[in-house]
Amino acid sequence: MMHISFGWTSPAVKARRKTKTRRNWKDSHARKFKPGDLFKMYDKDPRYKGVCFGIGRIVSLHKEPIADMPDSDYEAEGFAYLHANPHLVPKSMPIDVSPEGFNAWRDSGEIYYTVEFAIVELYQEAA
Repeated sequence: MMHISFGWTSPAVKARRKTKTRRNWKDSHARKFKPGDLFKMYDKDPRYKGVCFGIGRIVSLHKEPIADMPDSDYEAEGFAYLHANPHLVPKSMPIDVSPEGFNAWRDSGEIYYTVEFAIVELYQEAA
């Protein structure tokens, strides 16, 4: 089973307040994920001792300019949750989770894979 690590935003996933993630994946890697596929959710990459905290299901996946991100993705990306819970934001988080930081990220001109997912199961110890 494939995996996705959520590193900086895993608290929002565990709180069920994140349903989208943007990824700077190579096309060859993105093609490994299809709508309906299950994947393991990790708090950081398993190569670096990440812990699997649940199972997700791919809802959709497509490549798009980040400028096309709607305002509703402030919530879907977990930023609203993290902004309301600043003690959960890792010091290494490269993006400001405030609404202003979200808008600055959106204006960065980047192109990412947008992965919409559903949480299938969160393991008890992750809750």
